[in-house]
Amino acid sequence: MPPATPLRFVQDGMDYRDFLARLAAAINCQSYFEVGVNKGRSLREITAASVGVDPKLRLEFDVAGNKPMVQLYQTTSDDFFARHNLTALFGRAVDLAFLDGMHRFEYLLNDFINTEPHTHAASVILLHDCFPVNAEMTERERNPRARRDQDLRRLWAGDVWKMIPILKKYRPDLSITCTNCYPTGLAIIQSPDPGSAVLREKYREIVAEYMDQTMTDANIGAYFEAHPFTAPETVLARF
Repeated sequence: MPPATPLRFVQDGMDYRDFLARLAAAINCQSYFEVGVNKGRSLREITAASVGVDPKLRLEFDVAGNKPMVQLYQTTSDDFFARHNLTALFGRAVDLAFLDGMHRFEYLLNDFINTEPHTHAASVILLHDCFPVNAEMTERERNPRARRDQDLRRLWAGDVWKMIPILKKYRPDLSITCTNCYPTGLAIIQSPDPGSAVLREKYREIVAEYMDQTMTDANIGAYFEAHPFTAPETVLARF
């Protein structure tokens, strides 16, 4: 008998790229930062001045459009932050950041740590892939052929789901809203503190604490119960 298909927690709300564009308009975004440009599909939706980072750009979409400025950096996010001052590139703080880089929590944590100093009190930071459809796609090494649920083999969320409990534990000052944008949800982070050093100072401690935690069919349901969704339309209406 073949193994049972794993539990699914389908994210059936608005496409995350549509949400991104509508949120940018709602907050009158003037400066947009993206980690994980890839083909440029999400960056295309933005009209504000933009900076994008990806170690291997594979552009298939017009990311310039009518933007007043767009700068792309084909490098890792760590290298980007080591070499460039994001605030200086824009001439102002970042209004909206979309972090969608390497799908391992320690990378996303580092991207958040490096981005937050370039924000202001009303900035919004979006974290992608924190709400996997099933536990299989939370693997740290992508292995679609080994999946039981072959219908979803193209989706890979990695273990960035760990960012939500990390931020809730170590940064209770942040406002975190979870929304079921298709296909793997979004976490909306508000009220950033550019001066906070908590995550940077505790980085190694946090990574060691969460590295061996895994998501399984047995605990994925509890994760979704602990982090309930707000509908995308409701989130947008708040802005």
